Amino acid sequence: MSQLLDPPDLIADLQHTLEQRHPRPHPIRQLLLSGRLTKEQLQWWAKNQFHEFRNIHRFFGIGYLKCPIPELCRMLLENMVEEGEDLFGGKYPSHHDLWVQFAIGIGIPRDEILNYEPLPGIRAALEM
Repeated sequence: MSQLLDPPDLIADLQHTLEQRHPRPHPIRQLLLSGRLTKEQLQWWAKNQFHEFRNIHRFFGIGYLKCPIPELCRMLLENMVEEGEDLFGGKYPSHHDLWVQFAIGIGIPRDEILNYEPLPGIRAALEM
């Protein structure tokens, strides 16, 4: 594709590409969305997801620095703030804090979620 797309067309193109490459959700996601994960499976999923997303704001930061579109920059900045840890003195919980609360709610002790050693693929992504 050699031309720039306007935002709605870009989103539609990305969604089409995603559907072509991944027509069905991952089996774990299918079980999660259908409510068929056991408690142990849900805890395993939560521990890995927490670590997969714990530094996601850094990825948004890289995009923000390279983005030439002011509206998209604003959206990326908002997302970095939402993902960051307690930037507003406790007024709003960060996604990090919400994940920890969720983990505790499904029976994972706070220390366990914070110190869990994620799967190798997630660990490799965190080191990128």
